[in-house]
Amino acid sequence: MINYHYQTIIFERLRKHFTQAQIIHLLVNTLGITRQSAYHYLDSKRALSYDAVMKLVHESPATQFLLDVDNPGDLGSIAWQYMNSTGQPIDHLDYMNRLRYFFANMRFDKFEIRLVSFEVPIFYYMYFPALLGFKFFCWSKTVWNNAVYKEKAYRPDDFLSDEFIAISNALVANFSSVRTVEYWSNNMLTNTLRQLHYFKEMNYLGSIKVYNELIHELRQMIELFRQMAAEGKKRSTDQCLNGALTGIYINQIFYANNTYLLSGEDIRLVFTAYDNPNFMFTDNPQIIDKTLAWMDNIQRHSGSLVQCNELDRLRFFERMEFELDEYDQTI
Repeated sequence: MINYHYQTIIFERLRKHFTQAQIIHLLVNTLGITRQSAYHYLDSKRALSYDAVMKLVHESPATQFLLDVDNPGDLGSIAWQYMNSTGQPIDHLDYMNRLRYFFANMRFDKFEIRLVSFEVPIFYYMYFPALLGFKFFCWSKTVWNNAVYKEKAYRPDDFLSDEFIAISNALVANFSSVRTVEYWSNNMLTNTLRQLHYFKEMNYLGSIKVYNELIHELRQMIELFRQMAAEGKKRSTDQCLNGALTGIYINQIFYANNTYLLSGEDIRLVFTAYDNPNFMFTDNPQIIDKTLAWMDNIQRHSGSLVQCNELDRLRFFERMEFELDEYDQTI
């Protein structure tokens, strides 16, 4: 049996972000218990077991609000948490659901994201279904070593279910409504182009039609970036309307994992890639302050892609298009 002190901390934190009905629903689904049992735990009539605490802290949609509960004597002593207790999501749909949970109950008008990205941030792939499916295909065959895809070629329909697209669109809608400051790299497309080359050479891309669609969507992505840089605003899911303001800077010096700093009225979190696309996250104040100072330092050594002359912006995207053209012509 676990000490009631853990239980008190857990429910105090949950009440800050969820209604009682939502907490009961979370307990029922995460612990596999009845609603009556959930009320008993919530009213402290029954003590949570150690296993139940670990499930709530590491495997529930409320994970980001329960960081460090497993060491209540010193809530700042655990700096990082991996994305879940097993270290890997089950599949592409599970991964997307975990991203969706992190945006649950957040006030986007009181919220900002700063991100450092050596390759294209995953949210921008969500504008382009075939590309997003291809990225998950790559990760399923390599990082996650999913046996289902061991000998399979990429088929967009294997990934792009109605549920998957709905989650993707919801995440884009959320992301496009949040103010961001983004530090991009000249080599943002390089990783994806190398993946395309490798899987095409291995005959895992299926038909030439699939390959052409991926190249077409990469060109559309460059055009999306061009519009964002020219207007200083993100785009809606259908790319027809402006979203929230964004500042874009070109980082040519600092090499870094994709790192996100989320800041809002009730929450501050840092996410960083760890065996990309897996990630770690923390609410440790010292880590957050260090990350903020690091991003400020990057900005001092970077040039704005929004507040620059048109020639500099033109040259940036010409380099990006040249890299894509050069790759495409070698295949």
